[in-house]
Amino acid sequence: ITSEVVYTTLMQALKNNKDWPACFKTFESIKEQQLEPDEMLMTLMMQVCSQTHDAEKAKLYFNSTRPENSNYKTCFPYNAYIKALASRVDYAQEAVRGRLRVYSRA
Repeated sequence: ITSEVVYTTLMQALKNNKDWPACFKTFESIKEQQLEPDEMLMTLMMQVCSQTHDAEKAKLYFNSTRPENSNYKTCFPYNAYIKALASRVDYAQEAVRGRLRVYSRA
């Protein structure tokens, strides 16, 4: 079992219990260990940001943990990121631009 699987399972349990502070603390711990979140873990964290309406953290996490030269293989992290941005009115335009940018490459 890889550390990503363990963290993904932990994050899913915390998210299911709506323990938002523990979700953010766990994700910060992953970053401190210099682990790169996989697609599933990033999707879960973007869902947490969406449910807590924390678009700033979504932007910070998504942009700082994903190397610029890599792309996720599925659309799930991107969709969750766009939804996190759209959870706040003041980030709605950025969500639309993000959607157009992601799907113009498809």
